[in-house]
Amino acid sequence: MTNMTKRILLTGGGTGGHLFPLVAVAQKLKKIETENIELFFAGSMSPGMDVLKKEQVEINAIMAGKMRRSWRFWDIIDNGIDFLKLIFGFFQVFWRVWRIMPDVIFSKGGYGSFTVVVVGWIYHIPIILHESDSIPGITNRLLGKLAKNIAISFERSATYFKKGKCALTGNPVREELSQGNAEEAKRFFQLQGGRPVLFIFGGSQGSQAINLLILEILAKIIENFEIIHQCGDKNYEEIKNASDKLLSDNARRYYHLYSFLRDELKHAYAVCDLIISRAGASN
Repeated sequence: MTNMTKRILLTGGGTGGHLFPLVAVAQKLKKIETENIELFFAGSMSPGMDVLKKEQVEINAIMAGKMRRSWRFWDIIDNGIDFLKLIFGFFQVFWRVWRIMPDVIFSKGGYGSFTVVVVGWIYHIPIILHESDSIPGITNRLLGKLAKNIAISFERSATYFKKGKCALTGNPVREELSQGNAEEAKRFFQLQGGRPVLFIFGGSQGSQAINLLILEILAKIIENFEIIHQCGDKNYEEIKNASDKLLSDNARRYYHLYSFLRDELKHAYAVCDLIISRAGASN
């Protein structure tokens, strides 16, 4: 990089799977260039946004909507509402991208990035797209046509984009996730000890399918395991009430339920003996 300050706009959103790789990218960029760089984010709000703020990234929340491929009545209503959000979001993005006028846009994809990438393309700003999955979603397939370069995590993803645009980079992962401490985990989670630790992790939003399956067998597996369970913000009250009815007072000592783990996630990784997780790319 030159001595001139570089402005980099990060975008993505909708889930933590889109957000946390952006955190990893921000951390790496700051290591490469400690002074002459300004980082911005524009996109829909996602779980863990406070983690991105800690990296001194200026947050610009925009309205965004996703299209559901369903003809059910309420999905049609939601699509109509989200379409209006999308239109309003375009007006927001035109102003905010013009104000920032970054040197490059790095997009993690997801419906929260759509308007940002399109407006960046209109402004002739170079766009770098990252695709985590082996089969890209509709948003990234469309945005790939506007991107200058595309980073992919699986070789087969390249077949969905224009030849010559793709580079196999893998998925950005925060370094601190490998720096957890088992003793710190025992303190934070108040682990009882004496049993293998099972970490149930459904991604930033939780997996309700996993949550419900765990409830079916919870009374049985708690006899042999100590459990850390991240269930998602929207599911927490339901899972908490159900688990309280299923478990005795003594059994509850071995069941540690959380809606969302932030800095503590690395300690859960460090202390657990087995992970049950959904199959998201970032997971």
